[in-house]
Amino acid sequence: MKRVVAAAILVAVQGLVWPAIAEAADQLVISTGSPKGVYTKYATALRDKVVEMAKMRGLTPPEIVIATSNGSLENVTRLGKGEAQLAPVQPDVWYHFKEHGKGAPKLQLLTQLHEEYAYLLCNRAAKITSVDYFEKNNAELITVGSGAAVTWRAWVELDKDYARSKPIFEASPAVALQKVAAGGGAPCLLYVAGLNNDFLKVDAAKLADKVVLTEIDDGDFNDAKDFRGERIYQFTDLPKNTFGKLQPGGVFNNTGPETLKQRAILVADADWLAKNPQIHELIAEALIDLGDIADAIAAGRK
Repeated sequence: MKRVVAAAILVAVQGLVWPAIAEAADQLVISTGSPKGVYTKYATALRDKVVEMAKMRGLTPPEIVIATSNGSLENVTRLGKGEAQLAPVQPDVWYHFKEHGKGAPKLQLLTQLHEEYAYLLCNRAAKITSVDYFEKNNAELITVGSGAAVTWRAWVELDKDYARSKPIFEASPAVALQKVAAGGGAPCLLYVAGLNNDFLKVDAAKLADKVVLTEIDDGDFNDAKDFRGERIYQFTDLPKNTFGKLQPGGVFNNTGPETLKQRAILVADADWLAKNPQIHELIAEALIDLGDIADAIAAGRK
């Protein structure tokens, strides 16, 4: 099933034939994420498809730049400053702007991408059974990467009691894992990624005797809404046998724990789209042709 939002991308430009690309857009910048991450791989596929569509119509393709970043927050910031025109983001990035009293840039949804899950990985000896530990205690939590930092900010906005705990940012998943496994400091880390991620399946699995995935089950998180007013999170159990001994129940009878998932989205600077209808049409056609490729990339099939 293709998740392109037709009303958002197939506007009045649909069906028109343009003799040339408008001079107003000499360059299209897509702000992404880590160089090898899903966001960057998807943006690269989109760039190649837009170029292909332009050539099929006898047009000179626009210059498209893939700009890696620290993730959703930097992507939206770049859009607001005019430093980028398109970007994949986590929907819960909007809570950063609510928290800091800053207005989010005027954006337009282009399409939905892949599902991303929140993972709460805790030291086994700490015997923490739920995320509400951080609601009830003055504790420390390592947020791994900007995705987890954004999600934690959203949770604090949704339930102020979580503000009693202190997030500690760590860019390196390996460093965060080592700290939690060693004990004596922050008892858990928060990580946001798809199901097919090497951090949990490979790295954390090596320390499964010391760390375990823990429930994210606070109903207050269900109230999260994105910039369109749409619900962000969906509660779900992690599929059985996805992460082996990291899941409750060990190797042969593991299931869950309950967690949250959200679907990443591709957004664009709405004003830029309005000023560049020719390129908007090319992007729309490319998105339709790409279909669900983001899911395939996230699952490791592309």
